[in-house]
Parts: sequence; structure tokens; C-alpha cells
Amino acid sequence: MERDTMIIVASGIILFIFSPFILFFTIAVLDTLGIDRALPDMLFYLIAPSIPTLILCGILASIMKLLKKPNPWIRMALARIAFASYFMFYMLMSFMQVK
Repeated sequence: MERDTMIIVASGIILFIFSPFILFFTIAVLDTLGIDRALPDMLFYLIAPSIPTLILCGILASIMKLLKKPNPWIRMALARIAFASYFMFYMLMSFMQVK
């Protein structure tokens, strides 16, 4: 595995370890702002995991751009990462019975 890919994988693993804290921080912000009370339950369960997914993909996209990866490669990688992380955050919220 080349060095750039190892850096991306290592940063992804570090973000994966801290992902529950990112999710709970997002839910705490949504709760503090009162957004969770204004939204129906199902809509809250769809919106809450999307914010940490955007944070995760934004950090990884900036790392990939910094390492000068080609744009089609970045789009393909971020699409896979976004799908997997959204599913992970959604399942984590369901498991922890947030709200």
C-alpha cells in the first residue's frame, strides 16, 4: 500500500474511533437548539446521522485533496465512505435509543 493511501486509512480509523463522540455532540447541539422537538421522530433520525457524516467526509476530503488525489478517485471514495458512515451512525443511534 502506498504512503498516501496509508495516511488516508489511518485518519479514517482515527475518525472512526471518535465517531460516537461526533454523533453524540451533534445530537447534543440539536437538542440544545430545540431542533429535535420541532421535527418528527423519523425526520430527526434521518437528519441527525447526516451531520456527522458530512463532518467525517469533509475532513477526509480535505486530507485527500491535500495529498493530491484525482477528483474521480475522491468522489468514488467519499461516496463509499458516506454510505458506510451514514449507515453506521444510523445504527448507532438506533442501538443507543437516542431521543
